[in-house]
Amino acid sequence: MTGDKDRHHSKGSAQPGIVLVETPRDAFQGIGRLIPTAEKIAHIEKLIAAGFRQIDIGSFVSPRAVPQMQDSEAVLQAITPGRNLFLIAIIANERGLERAAATGKINAVGFPFSISDSFQLQNTHRAIAQTWPIVEALVRRCEALQMDFILYLSMAFGNPYADPWTADRVVEFLRRLVEKGVRNFSLADTTSEADPGRIRQVVALCRKAFPDLQLGIHLHSDPAGWRAKLAAALEAGACRVDSAVGGMGGCPFAGKELVGNLPSEGVVELLESRGVATGIDQGRLQLCVESARRIMEQYGKTR
Repeated sequence: MTGDKDRHHSKGSAQPGIVLVETPRDAFQGIGRLIPTAEKIAHIEKLIAAGFRQIDIGSFVSPRAVPQMQDSEAVLQAITPGRNLFLIAIIANERGLERAAATGKINAVGFPFSISDSFQLQNTHRAIAQTWPIVEALVRRCEALQMDFILYLSMAFGNPYADPWTADRVVEFLRRLVEKGVRNFSLADTTSEADPGRIRQVVALCRKAFPDLQLGIHLHSDPAGWRAKLAAALEAGACRVDSAVGGMGGCPFAGKELVGNLPSEGVVELLESRGVATGIDQGRLQLCVESARRIMEQYGKTR
């Protein structure tokens, strides 16, 4: 791990200012039957061979909450260090952060924080008011460990719970989080509420208010809608894109059938069509897509 805060631009970056993040963690976590550790490792090795360098690889949370992620330490133990990898893991508290740090292989931790109180309670069993001090503690500890801290602002584009939502509310959350030391965000459309117009509006407003932040996008979508959503986010100024080969995955706490991630093969195609050199080997990428399909066919779509 390193304290160089510019490494988001230098590893796994499609071009200066755009970072491509492959998310096998989000791909696996909601799948019904437990995937053998060896199969997860084999899939991740295919991703690395294809050229993905920023990888959301696992999570350090209670195995009761996310049984599929209980082998994250074992998966990481099998991944050869180096190879210019930047590995991300999701945490929910300081204990999770310490577990991630103990592996010696995690470069950044991601923390889910929803602007919907209903979803924050579902996802972390804490209300928004209880979460602010946890964020402060995690930011301080990450600084001491020289690890990056990424805050995933979920329900950033609306929610299905009739909880308060406006684009200005998103900006106010960012403002308060910036005051607590957060500099790296991913705006998440957790339950696929957003249309391209809303995505463009929110991302542009956040970019205008905080032009110096690392502002990523974590969208869920059905197969028909992802392209227009991603185009809107990029045109509005998103600088990091989360995706999963085959469009596999989604949030198991969303309370409805999983809505998939952006398909990495499509994201790569879209970026390349815009003149962005992603560094992804197309032949090896197809092997990753086939691997994702086999996993989905064998182990099922939902918990």
